[in-house]
Amino acid sequence: MEEYNDTARRIVECACEAFAQKGYKATSITDICGMAEVNRAAINYYFRSKENLFEKSFRHAVNLIQRADVLNDDGSEKPATEQLKNYITALIRSIFDEGPSGWFMRMVFHEIFAPTLVSKEFISEILSQERSRLDAIIVKLTGETDIHKIRLLNMSIMSQCLFFNTTRNIRKHKMNLKLSPFDRPEFMAESFLDEIIDHVYEFSINGMNIRKTSTERGY
Repeated sequence: MEEYNDTARRIVECACEAFAQKGYKATSITDICGMAEVNRAAINYYFRSKENLFEKSFRHAVNLIQRADVLNDDGSEKPATEQLKNYITALIRSIFDEGPSGWFMRMVFHEIFAPTLVSKEFISEILSQERSRLDAIIVKLTGETDIHKIRLLNMSIMSQCLFFNTTRNIRKHKMNLKLSPFDRPEFMAESFLDEIIDHVYEFSINGMNIRKTSTERGY
C-alpha cells in the first residue's frame, strides 16, 4: 500500500470521495482542491495530473476495502458455503456503504457507464481476480468443470449483488426518479441489509443445488 504524508493523503481521500460521487469526467481539480483545502499547485506537486490522481485514488479505494476484508478474505480453508456467504456479504455491504469502504464500488459504476482509459486496465485486473475467486467457490460447491457453466453461475450471483449498486445510481443520476423503497431510512437498517444478504445467498445456493441435481440426473 502506497504511503502518503498528511497532505497527500487528504488529497487522495477527498479525490476518492469526489470521484465516487460524480465520476471522473464530472469531477474537477477545483472540486478536489475545495474538499481537501489545498491549492492546485499541491495536487500538481504530489500527483502531477488529474489522470494520475484518478489512478492513485482507485488504488487507494481498493486498499481500503482490502484492509476491511471486503475483497481480500482468503477463506480457502473454510467450507465453500461459508466462503460464498462471506463473499456475498462483503460485496453487498460495500455497495451499501456510503463511507470509504463503498468508494470503490461507486467508482466502478461510473466507469462502467462512462469509461476512461486511465482505469480500464486496473479495473479489468481487479474484476478478473474477483471473478476467479468466485469461480473457485462455485467449483467447490458444484463440482462443475465446464468453464462456460461456471461463468454463467458466477454471472447470476454477481448480478443479484450488483443490482443494488446500479439501480441506486440510475435512480439518483440518470432518471431523477423519486426515492424508491430501498432508499427509505427504515430499509437501510442493519436487519434489512442482513435480509438482502441472506436472500441472495439462499437463492444462489438453492439454484446451484438444483442445477447440480439436474446435471447428475442427466437433464
